[in-house]
Amino acid sequence: TPGHTYGSLTYIFPRTKVCCSGFTIPVEDTRASASAVGLPMGAGPKLDFSGYLTTNSGGVDRQIESARHIAALYSDRFEVVLPSRGPPVNLGKYSIADRSQILHDIINEFAELGAIYNEMGII
Repeated sequence: TPGHTYGSLTYIFPRTKVCCSGFTIPVEDTRASASAVGLPMGAGPKLDFSGYLTTNSGGVDRQIESARHIAALYSDRFEVVLPSRGPPVNLGKYSIADRSQILHDIINEFAELGAIYNEMGII
């Protein structure tokens, strides 16, 4: 699953209902409702050490495609997301449909930011 860097992987452990997303699912979120799902308030999509959203040769579009794929097909198999940065995100109290929607909302916000960066030529 292409993510933040080349060779990124996402692991889903259905028995324990855990997704180790690395940087593929950008669970940092800026929405006021972020705290409702355990995300730190005011957190936003993190930049890498060079100031880029992604250093993957496929670019942010490939990362978004991969994250959407995971959210659409596998959100019924995990309740907790362990990102590379930040605290675990517990989605267990939400229905599978709501879990998928929360992840898609986060990914869409990240995609909007990625589009702006693409337009500016800094990705």
